Amino acid sequence: MDRYYWHYLEKKKRIFHEYGDTNIASLPESDDACLELVETVRAHILKRYPLLFQSNDGIIVYNNLTDEVLDMTESLKEHPLI
Repeated sequence: MDRYYWHYLEKKKRIFHEYGDTNIASLPESDDACLELVETVRAHILKRYPLLFQSNDGIIVYNNLTDEVLDMTESLKEHPLI
């Protein structure tokens, strides 16, 4: 996390709004890799940024900066790359 975090989030939203699924599309063969990515990111943010991201169960993650609840249970509500 750095001072560009908010800028990154806004840019990500803009790109997804502009290009939609084209920007995050994946083949079914990559589903396992996408879930592995989610698990890796989840473990990293909880360990590296414990004041910014918190979780009671290690699966539902609360982002203290954006007040978002990130539900990382399978099956995911959103595509893992989002």
